[in-house]
Amino acid sequence: MVGYTTLWLHMIWQVHGRQRVFETVTIQQMLSRLLYCIFRNRSMTLRMNAVRPEHIHLLILQPSSQALDGLVQTLQRDVLQQLQTLEMPLPRFTWSEVYAAFSVSRSQLDELVRYFSEQKRLHHTFSCAEEWQMLQNMHRT
Repeated sequence: MVGYTTLWLHMIWQVHGRQRVFETVTIQQMLSRLLYCIFRNRSMTLRMNAVRPEHIHLLILQPSSQALDGLVQTLQRDVLQQLQTLEMPLPRFTWSEVYAAFSVSRSQLDELVRYFSEQKRLHHTFSCAEEWQMLQNMHRT
């Protein structure tokens, strides 16, 4: 069977225990670039990401051929492996087993890109836990 799907997802991964691993701007920028490389190497589309000290936001085009849980596990493993090869002073960490993935309509992509751009300012007002709750309420999960 051949099908065509376009499924944009807003994904959020948290560091286990909300450990603030990506504290500096340098580390956040490095991880952002690394994410683009990982997605490109897997022939996948990462439209935008926002790296915060204890979590990351991803706007991706999900491949129709891969289940979401497997996709998340594969990408998180790739990130950990690539980070270990870099000479950056990062503490050892793992990803939380809890992640979020919300579908995004094409008409909402630009709004979500603005939301990603505002992450630093947003987190002066909301904690990670408050943002998590707000997104769950917004998406009625």
